[in-house]
Amino acid sequence: MKFPKRLFAISTVTLALFLLAVIGYLVPEAKQDVPTRVLLNNKGGNVIFTHAKHAEDYGLVCDDCHHDNMPNPQRSIACGECHPASFDAKFIKNHVNMFGNSSSCITCHHVEYTGSTFHHDEHLQNTGDDCQLCHHSTDIEPEPMACSTCHEKVGNENMPSIAEAAHTRCAECHSEMFDLHLQGCGNCHEPINMKHYTGEYTQCSACHEKRGKDLIMTRMDAYHDQCMKCHRELKKGPYGEDDCFLCHIR
Repeated sequence: MKFPKRLFAISTVTLALFLLAVIGYLVPEAKQDVPTRVLLNNKGGNVIFTHAKHAEDYGLVCDDCHHDNMPNPQRSIACGECHPASFDAKFIKNHVNMFGNSSSCITCHHVEYTGSTFHHDEHLQNTGDDCQLCHHSTDIEPEPMACSTCHEKVGNENMPSIAEAAHTRCAECHSEMFDLHLQGCGNCHEPINMKHYTGEYTQCSACHEKRGKDLIMTRMDAYHDQCMKCHRELKKGPYGEDDCFLCHIR
């Protein structure tokens, strides 16, 4: 029995489509380096960010919007990897997992110092043997003692830590150093090479009194700062206070 030509053609096309479907299913999808669009979830209305348009049509390079491509120089970092939706206890606890390796720590933990380079004999000469300029009065310690006799590394509500006690005492005479904040630390402490640092990091609040922009921007602030700055310089697109609806979908 002769196979009809029409059925043969249909069978051939069907088989070819089936094979293409199988191949498409088995072959993994090629990774898209530059997404076409990115959906940004926001309480004020989601934003559909046209990523490909900004990256290709506007001639922007990755570093124009992304930072220095840390920790992996082979790819750009998503804003949410460093900038949290909210700077809260959860972020503080889990933020180390957002980075590929510990070398990224110095992006935010930018300096640590060694112990004090305090010289007791030098101070003794300059104070004219008046020990109480640094030590407590005789009603607290009849004889001058080492600070560590009472003050430990970690303080409590009844006893400040040795660092806090020493800083409080030193600031009474060296206010000009403390007015410089972090820049004044080098007068008494040696900075450590952070690329090789393996110890504990000082809490951010030790130098940064405010959270938010003074410490690390939340995701929303980071987007607004980066996007608005560019639009404001070009005087194109949304950048005014009344232009929210141009990005946010109600």
